[in-house]
Amino acid sequence: MSKVNSLASKIVDSAGAFKNKTEEFIRNMDSKMEIDRIENEIDNLYIDIGEMVCRYLDSGEKLSIGGEITEKHKKIQILKKGILNKKKVLTNTMRDAVYCENCGEIIQKGTRYCPFCGKNI
Repeated sequence: MSKVNSLASKIVDSAGAFKNKTEEFIRNMDSKMEIDRIENEIDNLYIDIGEMVCRYLDSGEKLSIGGEITEKHKKIQILKKGILNKKKVLTNTMRDAVYCENCGEIIQKGTRYCPFCGKNI
């Protein structure tokens, strides 16, 4: 009977470990999806700024950097800082990942050079 209890205990322990890993994976995927969403928002802000600049240039008006353009730029900077913070938190929860201080990408631990920017890690 003790072998059965031992086996049952091992199964319960394994199931608990699997549950924890699954929850960690889901949290990491949620974080990555949030990062992607913020990056898309940044891309849209850049597009908005570009369209504003083109409208100024098309109208023949002198381009004055301020107002709406400056506000969008400030928002981009805030969003970028948020992404960096999320990536730092994410790399702290992932055992096989490190954060490239140069470009902000998450890369595999043990990598000598960032595959995104080429910086020596």
